[in-house]
Amino acid sequence: MSKKRANRQGGLFLERKLDEHGKSVVKSESWVAQYYVDGKRVRKSTGTSVRSEAETILRDWMSASEKGLKPAPQTQGLTYSNLRADLLAHYAEKQHKSLKKKKDGTPYLFPLTALDNFFDGRRVNDIDRETASAFVANRRAAGKSNSTINNSVRLLIRMFSLARDNGKLTAVPKFELLKTKSRQGFLPPEQFQKLFDAMPMSLQPMLLLLYHSGVRVGEAERIEWPAVNLDAARITLLEGETKNDESRILPLSNSLVGLLSRVKQREGRVFPSKRAMQAAFPKACKAAAIEGLMVHDLRRSAVRNLMNAGVQQAVAMKISGHRDASVFQRYNVVDTKQTADAMQRVQRLAPVKVRRALPARPARRGGGR
Repeated sequence: MSKKRANRQGGLFLERKLDEHGKSVVKSESWVAQYYVDGKRVRKSTGTSVRSEAETILRDWMSASEKGLKPAPQTQGLTYSNLRADLLAHYAEKQHKSLKKKKDGTPYLFPLTALDNFFDGRRVNDIDRETASAFVANRRAAGKSNSTINNSVRLLIRMFSLARDNGKLTAVPKFELLKTKSRQGFLPPEQFQKLFDAMPMSLQPMLLLLYHSGVRVGEAERIEWPAVNLDAARITLLEGETKNDESRILPLSNSLVGLLSRVKQREGRVFPSKRAMQAAFPKACKAAAIEGLMVHDLRRSAVRNLMNAGVQQAVAMKISGHRDASVFQRYNVVDTKQTADAMQRVQRLAPVKVRRALPARPARRGGGR
């Protein structure tokens, strides 16, 4: 049998096992692909119970072997730990701000903890859509939200993508994210004064900056005094100081300029830490009788305020630091007041006089046509 012919032979089957009565039953709903590479049989779960999808996956694997590529089923020695190490190395190389270090210097990503607890010790060949679904079920049983689970799944997807990019895998499983609802927490301008008054004085400048500009709280805590120009009423964020590593200008409101002008010692960090704001925020909300608000909702509120003030979207995105217009629009959730105001503007643009009573229709004569 030639190598070419052997590589082209393949098929699909469902794994079976004997039940307690000795009857053959299906062990797994996922189709298992079988084909030959250099005369050696290769078997691998496709991770799907849909036969048409499984056939597509099988064709891709067989095509890869024809081209001399390294298919996933032949990576028996590759483990989750290998992919995890590559992910951390990639984040360190790219200097991702989400990469943190423990006290002993060990790098880590917070969403990795759940993945480590579930996948540690597993071979890559054993990680497919079924095991990913089991991971999701495990996290839900622990009471975690879809958003929190997605944070971990995204890292799992990134691991496999890197393995493919690095030539360690050819075909990778398709992991799907869960549906989530975008938060719609906002702080109306009429309620902001209450929150401002309830906030400790040391945190009031930071609160104003977050609410007026929509800057991320992590960006705000890194601002140092040399970046502040009170005469020009602006703060310059340089590359490396922002989440997306792009410099931008934060315009300052008159009230914030007034507060910052009172500061005598203008050295080091301008604003308190993110941790300090997050610790004081719920207490201030409780004192102001504001429920269900989070610090990040100030960013969402700033976007709405900018748009309500008539600021062009491109300008508003430059202030808030949004690069993706679709993400910006998720923050700019339109409320009923905005739609009502829009209709009032339309009516002023195209006014129509409505008569008090409609004219009576003339009576029809006779009973004929």
